[in-house]
Amino acid sequence: MFRPLAGCLQGKHQYKWQAGSKWLLLCVLCFSLTGCLETEISLSGDDYKLIDSLYTKQKDSLIPVMDSACIQFKDSVMQRWVDSIMMERQEEIDKLIGR
Repeated sequence: MFRPLAGCLQGKHQYKWQAGSKWLLLCVLCFSLTGCLETEISLSGDDYKLIDSLYTKQKDSLIPVMDSACIQFKDSVMQRWVDSIMMERQEEIDKLIGR
């Protein structure tokens, strides 16, 4: 009985991947997938006006949220930064004085 895959399944004729073969396969795969990702979008003047109006509406509603986030960040981090700088400067002063 002739079984052409029997030797491959038993490990007698295994194909050993070389580093060059793996990179070649990876490159071919990447190049073949990039063609699927390209899309062309053409927008009309009305589309640009719609996008601009949506941006303007959302920007106005997000300004208070962003302002409060900045205030919270400033309050939580600013004191730590000041304390850290003060400690570094105190260490420098102590080294200069010779303590």
